[in-house]
Amino acid sequence: MQIKKISRQGIKNILAAVSLKLLIALGILAAFGLLRSYSVRTCLQMLEQETQEAKNNIYQRISSVQNNLEILADIIGQEGLSDYGQAKKVLNACENMDMASRLGILLPDDRILQQDGTLASPMNGITFNELEKKGSFITNVEPDNQNPEKPVIFCNVPIVTKGKTEGILFGVIDLEDGSDFMEVDTFDGNADLFIVDVQNMSFIMDTLHGDIKSSGSMSGRKIKKGYSEEKLKQDFSQGKGGMTAYFSESVGEYLYTAYEPIGIRDWFVLLTVPERVVLKEAIYTKK
Repeated sequence: MQIKKISRQGIKNILAAVSLKLLIALGILAAFGLLRSYSVRTCLQMLEQETQEAKNNIYQRISSVQNNLEILADIIGQEGLSDYGQAKKVLNACENMDMASRLGILLPDDRILQQDGTLASPMNGITFNELEKKGSFITNVEPDNQNPEKPVIFCNVPIVTKGKTEGILFGVIDLEDGSDFMEVDTFDGNADLFIVDVQNMSFIMDTLHGDIKSSGSMSGRKIKKGYSEEKLKQDFSQGKGGMTAYFSESVGEYLYTAYEPIGIRDWFVLLTVPERVVLKEAIYTKK
C-alpha cells in the first residue's frame, strides 16, 4: 500500500485553513459577546429611564397632595374654626384627593374633626402641640390615627387664622392603596417599584409584595458580583442615583435595580427587574 506524502506547502495550507477557521469562530464568538453585552446595557438604560420617570411621578403626586392641602388650609383659615360646619363642608368637597384616602383636622384639644363633622380622639398618641412646632411637612411612615395597626403617611399643614394656628389639616396616604397609584407596566409588567427610607433602610411602598410588612429591610441583602453594598450606601448617603443587583428570596433570583432620590425626605425610588428579564435577549443570543 502506497502512502502519499504531504508536501511542506500542503501542510502550510492545512494549517492556514485551520487558523482561518479558528479566527472566524473566535470572531463570531466575540460578535455574540458584544451583542449580548449591548442587549444587557440597553435593558439597564431603559430601567434607568423608567426609574427617572417613576421618581418624577411620585414626587408630583405626593407634592400635589401637600399643595392642595395648603390651599384648603388657607380657605379654612379665612373662615376660622369657630364653626366646624364650615370646615366640614370644605373637607367633604375634597373627599377624593388623588393619593389622600381621607382628610381631617387635629384641633388644639387633641381631638380630630373628621370629614363627616364628628369628633374623635387620635389613637396613635399624636398631639397638637407636637405638630404645631413642625409647621407644614410630610411624615415618614407612622401608625394611622384611626387604626394604629395600619402604616400610613401624613401630609400636615397648619390652619392659621389672624396669626394663630387653630388646627392642623392633614391628609392620609394609605400605603396599601398607594401601590395601586404606582403601578408599573414597563418590561411587560415584570418590573416592580419600591420606595425606601434610607435613614433606616426600610420599605415605604412595595408593589412586589403589596404589603410593606412583608418587605423586610433593604440592608443585608446579597449583592450580585460586580456591584457592592458600600457603593449603594454611599449613593444613598450622598443622594445620588445608580444601579445595583441584589438577590430576592421571594422571587428566587437577582433583581437588577435602578434607584433615584425622590426629593421628599430621605426617600429613594427603586425600580427592579428580574435577571431573567434583563438577560432574556442575551440568553437567546447565546443559544
